[in-house]
Amino acid sequence: MLRMLWTVPDLTAATGLFLLVALALSLARPWILGSAVDALESASAGSQDLARVATRFGAMFLGVTLAMNAFRFLYGDARGRLTQTIVANIRLRALEKLHVLSPVYYGENDSGQIIARVSRDVQKMRPFFGLVVFSILQLGIIVIGTFLFMASQSLLLASVTVLFFLATAVMLYYTARRLQPLNRQADDMYDGVALDIKENIEGVKIVKSFGRESRQVKRFASKLDDYIRGTIAVSDFWSVRMPVSDSIFGLSIPVILLIGGGLVIEGDLKKGAIVSSLFYAGRIFHELRSLIRLVGMSQEAGVSAQRFFELLDDTNTVPSTESPLALPKGRGALVFEKVGFGYKEEEEIISDLSFNIRPGECVALVGPTGSGKSTVLSLLLRFFDPPRGNIYLDGADIRRLSLADLRSAVGCVFQETFLFSATMRENLAFAATQATDEKIRKAVETAQLGKFLSELPEGLDTIVGERGVTLSGGQKQRAAIARALLSDPRLLILDDAMASVDAQTESGLVHALREAAKERTTLLITQRLSGVLLADRAIVVDKGGVVDEGSHAELYGRCRIYKELFEGQVLETAA
Repeated sequence: MLRMLWTVPDLTAATGLFLLVALALSLARPWILGSAVDALESASAGSQDLARVATRFGAMFLGVTLAMNAFRFLYGDARGRLTQTIVANIRLRALEKLHVLSPVYYGENDSGQIIARVSRDVQKMRPFFGLVVFSILQLGIIVIGTFLFMASQSLLLASVTVLFFLATAVMLYYTARRLQPLNRQADDMYDGVALDIKENIEGVKIVKSFGRESRQVKRFASKLDDYIRGTIAVSDFWSVRMPVSDSIFGLSIPVILLIGGGLVIEGDLKKGAIVSSLFYAGRIFHELRSLIRLVGMSQEAGVSAQRFFELLDDTNTVPSTESPLALPKGRGALVFEKVGFGYKEEEEIISDLSFNIRPGECVALVGPTGSGKSTVLSLLLRFFDPPRGNIYLDGADIRRLSLADLRSAVGCVFQETFLFSATMRENLAFAATQATDEKIRKAVETAQLGKFLSELPEGLDTIVGERGVTLSGGQKQRAAIARALLSDPRLLILDDAMASVDAQTESGLVHALREAAKERTTLLITQRLSGVLLADRAIVVDKGGVVDEGSHAELYGRCRIYKELFEGQVLETAA
């Protein structure tokens, strides 16, 4: 975590400088008080010397105190800015990382766990940057400064104070080591609570439709009880050890009085030295009490940082090209050349897959469930890189292109449409933020969405709600088509865009797709006859390879797999 401090070196240096000056002034105050005691004792009672001594040391103490508080203010302000900046940078890095992680990571980690790491774990790291780091630095400076000041007056008292400090520090160290696994266990339990909340919100319709509300509440209560027991275990462990650590150093005060009093009686130490020594020991005691409380925060922050940096250090990413080629001019010609790929090394989903789509052509990719159709889209967008074979877009190997260029050239409409909680305008222009109203209207009309938008209370500026909850399935699909068209891709891909819609909605989408496929290369991944009939030809895949290709009439007459896929739909159409 310390490396994050150097992402903002100017603020870190300023915060440290203000702290150093404030501490130097703070350490001077006990010395001033001790010197004042000795000077006042030496002055004659009732004389002008006594008044001058009191005035001089009083003014000195006041001046140092005012300067110290000024630098404490500067330190607090700089520390607050530093903490906020670092936390913002951490969250930004997390989002950047989430965007480059491959789907493998999201398959292996629950979304609730990921959200907890980016939100709660980052929040628990905040005290480390704002308090723990500088409190440890502050304690170190105070201990060293105290030892030097006290040693200049009595090496024995300085040594006694440091010995008590070391004893307390050793106990805190071993306490912290035993506390870490308890914090990790409690944080992992929280992940289960967060995931359960997320699933209950997203699955609220299922829960209500089956009348399982009470069961879900009991299940959540069980996970919540586990989490509470975990946090209580941490609290109990700490509450027993904190008073012990507090008491160990507290014994240094009477020991200093006992030893210092003896030295004064023997004439080896001045009274002012005992006064300043007690103030110095009291300052260390105060800092240690603060540090004891901060050890718990530090352990929580350490566990949270460990979990968070597991996310940042994850290697499930598609490597970017170091020296990418410029994307050649073209109209979206696509070639798969003997491509082999499996999500598990021992299980290939596609094997020696080869096909060619010419510029401006509309091609349907069909096949049974599990034949590898959607995997084609994942490979084309480089969510994964195939270990065998090559994929070319307009003659360029897609692995030699930058991810930004590749994905800007491809427009996708997925089976499960996602809309953001934003206005329709923002959703449609998601990939084309500079799009004019004229271009948006054209895309809307092409996607057969114009009538629906005209009925919205605020038109394009209407907020559609989270995941487009206020729209029907067909409306969301047409919005997704308009969004893809607005990015003006050279290659448009529609992945089962009509798989979950009714006949009436399908009819509207067919018109939208017919308009969308004009003047661009289009790949329809579908199992609906209406989608295949839009295409110039169809490619049939099964068990990861191309079985046949041709027009609907040709394939229906000669390809058994194709006929089995669409025979029922042909009968329905005939009826």
